[in-house]
Amino acid sequence: MPGEWFQFAVELKETGTLLGDCALKVDEEEQYQAEIGFTLSREHQGKGYASEAVSRLLDSVFGDLGLHRVVAIAFCENERSVALLERLGMRREERFLQSARFEGGWADEYLYAILRDEWYGERRGDDMPEPEITSEPHASEQDAAFVREALALHNVAVTQERLLQSARHLPA
Repeated sequence: MPGEWFQFAVELKETGTLLGDCALKVDEEEQYQAEIGFTLSREHQGKGYASEAVSRLLDSVFGDLGLHRVVAIAFCENERSVALLERLGMRREERFLQSARFEGGWADEYLYAILRDEWYGERRGDDMPEPEITSEPHASEQDAAFVREALALHNVAVTQERLLQSARHLPA
């Protein structure tokens, strides 16, 4: 349902070990925008799993769902999350001072954003780093079907036209 978070488990394909999760929240009023988040257990950080998971989520959000803009918020002190968002080509748009309670105190947060055109490189300039994308340009047909079905269960309004458009973009 727009305005509610939907979580995707991130697991190691070979063993099925749960590594963490990615989350997606389609904006309730502006349904062409979404917010993403991600969490990985400490023992699985620094191995590229978050980069791959967030890349695949962005592929689905922009490709399968046809959204226009995605934002992410990270604690300023979370250097790994900040580096990941910047490596994926997300642009830092804002700093929120003491906007979140964390470990008994207040923490600053950064707001990052990326547009669909930027993700696909249409507007990429020399001053924007090339993202390290470890997934295919589009989700597999099976993954796309799973995402559409899961979001439909949560009443995300996806028109028949969008479904037809995303199906035309899937690899054969």
